[in-house]
Amino acid sequence: MWAELVPDDIQVLTICPGATDTEAAALQGIDLRKLQNVMMPEEVVDLALAHLGDGPTCITSEHYRAQFEPLLALPRRSALMAMARSMKPQKS
Repeated sequence: MWAELVPDDIQVLTICPGATDTEAAALQGIDLRKLQNVMMPEEVVDLALAHLGDGPTCITSEHYRAQFEPLLALPRRSALMAMARSMKPQKS
Protein backbone atom coordinates (compact mmCIF):
# COMPACT_ATOMS: atom_id res chain seq x y z
CA MET A 1 0.00 0.00 0.00
CA TRP A 2 2.83 2.39 0.90
CA ALA A 3 4.49 1.97 -2.50
CA GLU A 4 1.20 2.58 -4.29
CA LEU A 5 0.29 5.74 -2.39
CA VAL A 6 3.65 7.46 -1.89
CA PRO A 7 3.58 9.02 -5.41
CA ASP A 8 0.34 10.76 -4.38
CA ASP A 9 2.06 12.10 -1.23
CA ILE A 10 -0.10 9.88 1.01
CA GLN A 11 1.83 8.52 3.98
CA VAL A 12 1.20 4.96 5.19
CA LEU A 13 2.90 3.61 8.28
CA THR A 14 2.95 0.20 9.94
CA ILE A 15 3.83 0.55 13.60
CA CYS A 16 5.55 -2.29 15.48
CA PRO A 17 5.50 -1.01 19.05
CA GLY A 18 5.95 -4.21 21.02
CA ALA A 19 4.62 -4.22 24.58
CA THR A 20 2.47 -1.15 25.17
CA ASP A 21 0.74 -0.16 28.41
CA THR A 22 -2.91 -0.33 27.33
CA GLU A 23 -6.06 -1.96 28.65
CA ALA A 24 -5.71 -4.65 25.96
CA ALA A 25 -2.94 -6.36 27.96
CA ALA A 26 -5.09 -6.59 31.09
CA LEU A 27 -8.03 -7.92 29.07
CA GLN A 28 -5.75 -10.68 27.78
CA GLY A 29 -4.49 -11.50 31.27
CA ILE A 30 -1.01 -10.09 30.66
CA ASP A 31 0.74 -8.61 33.69
CA LEU A 32 2.78 -5.74 32.22
CA ARG A 33 4.82 -5.51 35.45
CA LYS A 34 6.49 -8.77 34.42
CA LEU A 35 7.57 -7.44 31.02
CA GLN A 36 10.56 -5.32 30.10
CA ASN A 37 10.61 -2.53 27.52
CA VAL A 38 6.94 -1.61 27.95
CA MET A 39 6.10 1.69 26.28
CA MET A 40 3.39 4.18 27.15
CA PRO A 41 0.87 4.78 24.33
CA GLU A 42 1.90 8.44 24.13
CA GLU A 43 5.51 7.42 23.43
CA VAL A 44 4.37 5.14 20.60
CA VAL A 45 2.28 7.92 19.05
CA ASP A 46 5.09 10.49 19.32
CA LEU A 47 7.62 8.13 17.71
CA ALA A 48 5.22 7.09 14.96
CA LEU A 49 4.41 10.70 14.04
CA ALA A 50 8.10 11.62 14.15
CA HIS A 51 8.91 8.82 11.68
CA LEU A 52 5.87 9.08 9.41
CA GLY A 53 7.93 10.23 6.44
CA ASP A 54 10.71 7.68 6.95
CA GLY A 55 9.11 4.76 5.18
CA PRO A 56 6.46 2.12 5.60
CA THR A 57 7.58 0.59 8.92
CA CYS A 58 8.32 2.05 12.34
CA ILE A 59 9.70 -0.21 15.08
CA THR A 60 9.48 2.05 18.09
CA SER A 61 11.85 0.26 20.46
CA GLU A 62 15.52 -0.63 19.99
CA HIS A 63 14.81 -3.81 21.95
CA TYR A 64 12.23 -4.95 19.39
CA ARG A 65 14.26 -3.64 16.45
CA ALA A 66 17.06 -6.01 17.48
CA GLN A 67 14.57 -8.87 17.47
CA PHE A 68 13.12 -7.90 14.06
CA GLU A 69 16.44 -7.31 12.25
CA PRO A 70 16.97 -11.00 11.40
CA LEU A 71 13.42 -11.20 10.01
CA LEU A 72 13.87 -8.05 7.93
CA ALA A 73 16.90 -9.61 6.26
CA LEU A 74 14.84 -12.61 5.05
CA PRO A 75 12.70 -12.78 1.92
CA ARG A 76 9.15 -11.74 2.84
CA ARG A 77 7.65 -15.24 2.53
CA SER A 78 10.36 -16.77 4.74
CA ALA A 79 9.90 -14.05 7.36
CA LEU A 80 6.11 -14.57 7.43
CA MET A 81 6.52 -18.33 7.77
CA ALA A 82 9.01 -17.87 10.62
CA MET A 83 6.62 -15.55 12.45
CA ALA A 84 3.69 -17.94 11.93
CA ARG A 85 5.72 -20.85 13.34
CA SER A 86 6.67 -18.83 16.41
CA MET A 87 3.00 -18.08 17.18
CA LYS A 88 1.85 -21.71 17.20
CA PRO A 89 1.39 -23.20 20.65
CA GLN A 90 4.24 -25.51 21.59
CA LYS A 91 3.24 -29.18 21.88
CA SER A 92 4.25 -30.81 25.13
